[in-house]
Amino acid sequence: MSESKPLVSRAVAALLLIGAGVLVCWAYWDQHWPATYTAGKRAHHDGVYYYVYLRSLGFDGDIDFANDYQLLENPWQSPVNARTGRFENMFGIGTALAWSPMLAIARLVYPSQNGASEDFQWLVYFASALYGFAATVLMYLT
Repeated sequence: MSESKPLVSRAVAALLLIGAGVLVCWAYWDQHWPATYTAGKRAHHDGVYYYVYLRSLGFDGDIDFANDYQLLENPWQSPVNARTGRFENMFGIGTALAWSPMLAIARLVYPSQNGASEDFQWLVYFASALYGFAATVLMYLT
């Protein structure tokens, strides 16, 4: 037979999780730590290739990356496929799919932007911090 947790320990755990959530938000929005895939508030290096899927599908409705690479750069010089005549992207689409709910929010917050600005990208990348916090909460709950 398992004992239920006392109300005090649940309250302490809830306060710790809320504090962790506030810390995550503060660290993301205020500290601007150097990250692997972003420089300042923009995608760079590998991050461009993850973000280009989202920008192309969310704004152009296609996966032709020519105009997206003009806006966001093509740091690793992704080649043009000889058979299709379109730019290749060797990176996975999973990250872009995970960011897609935040793209919808960013389009509401910045309706006149094309997805290439620093503020727009920074808001979209905030989804990663939220998903990390949600994973922490799920680990606690299990």
